[in-house]
Amino acid sequence: MKLKTCSVCKEEKYLWISSPKTCKTCYSKLQSINKPKQSNLQAKPKSSLKRIKSVSDKRLVELAEYRVVRDLYLKEHPICEFYTCDCREVELHHGKGKIGKLLTNPKYFKALCREHHSWTELNPIEAKELGLSINRLDIP
Repeated sequence: MKLKTCSVCKEEKYLWISSPKTCKTCYSKLQSINKPKQSNLQAKPKSSLKRIKSVSDKRLVELAEYRVVRDLYLKEHPICEFYTCDCREVELHHGKGKIGKLLTNPKYFKALCREHHSWTELNPIEAKELGLSINRLDIP
């Protein structure tokens, strides 16, 4: 490479780009002048940005209805429904899932202690054989 005259600073340097003939220093200065500033890229201030809800309004209504149905079911079934357990600290297991109307349908609820609820989730085939879970694809 030969030393050539930069068209911006008029010094003899190795040219970085040929059109216009500029050295590396002058080229980077020109690029920083032509680039929009970072603050100009933000069109809206942070206060006007809307946060996405973690739960939709529709789901909040469903969850309010669910809490009432859940509490009533657990009041009627205070003991674990696993066939060998008599634990009184129970939580609700949804045998067919929580999608749509299954969330509030007590037909598919089971009151299970924490240990048996975990076992049911980890052993779906055996849980279905014991009647604790139901295949979602089965006709109701």
